Amino acid sequence: MKTTLSQAALTEGVTPDGHTNVVKTVTAVPTQLGDYSIISDVLDVETLLPIIAAQGRELANNAGRLIDEYIQNVLAGDEV
Repeated sequence: MKTTLSQAALTEGVTPDGHTNVVKTVTAVPTQLGDYSIISDVLDVETLLPIIAAQGRELANNAGRLIDEYIQNVLAGDEV
């Protein structure tokens, strides 16, 4: 709900005029987005790096950027 900004000066003991609220219904369809990463058992066993944790952080980072971009496109009217 969005209201207009009131710029009326307040006076002690006087109730301001106020305003009416407008409610707007918004209809949306949920969209699932995602990705996955294939890590071989050989890579997992042979590497000295914590590859699964690192790949999990990378997927989380990509998901955050994807969601941010998706929201910006929807708000701009260029719904994907």
